[in-house]
Amino acid sequence: MKSNDTFTLIVTRNYGRPHTWSLPTWKVYVGSAASVAVMAALMLLGLAFLMFYPHYQQTLRDLRELERERDALRQQVLSANQEIYHAKERGVAADETAGAGAKEQEFIPASATAADVYSPPIRIGGLNTRLTRNHLEFSFQLTSADKGRGNRGGFLFTVFENQELTPPQFLISPTAAMNETGFPQFYKEGLIFPHVGDSVNIRRSIRLERPDTSFTHVTVYLFSPRGGLIAKERFQLDRSVFQQEPSADSQKPSKA
Repeated sequence: MKSNDTFTLIVTRNYGRPHTWSLPTWKVYVGSAASVAVMAALMLLGLAFLMFYPHYQQTLRDLRELERERDALRQQVLSANQEIYHAKERGVAADETAGAGAKEQEFIPASATAADVYSPPIRIGGLNTRLTRNHLEFSFQLTSADKGRGNRGGFLFTVFENQELTPPQFLISPTAAMNETGFPQFYKEGLIFPHVGDSVNIRRSIRLERPDTSFTHVTVYLFSPRGGLIAKERFQLDRSVFQQEPSADSQKPSKA
């Protein structure tokens, strides 16, 4: 190898013994060029970060603002769904009582017929509960009221409540956000249930944090895939369910 084809580094310590390192010239050139390229890339990335960082921060602020607006609109939609469904229930009661009071009659126009009154496409019934150690097992049945034409499945919540406490205590399954009345906040957090052509059995279990936990009622909510409240049923629970031994038979509650 020619003398000008290598670079030699000689280090001599104070005791006079030299240490020598030799590298081919092309390796030194390639290493230098690579180092310069890496440094240039890092400098370009730093400059790009400084240029786009304010825009990135503004985008994050806009995104947070949009998320707050989305949550507010979602809450308004769910509250409207709850109010509409309650109005429908009051309208059904007004139609059945046939002039029991003017306050109820205002929810049904004078020209409305029985066909105009809302009828949920899915009926909720057959609720059974059983206490097994620290778990409350429950099951119920979803039955189509129109041979499956009026539903495409959706999201399901089961909300247990204890009205003997002040304020009332609520426990939702699956775990999700609720408002102060126990109404689910975000429908997509619910349990997905399939299209109900005839009937579907739902079986669930929740863990009770304390052995003395008890509930007085349970409400089942059914939401459509788009978030509309399509069915709701509230049941009263028998207190003996929470006092029985793990081997006791299940208790069937009655509708409230």
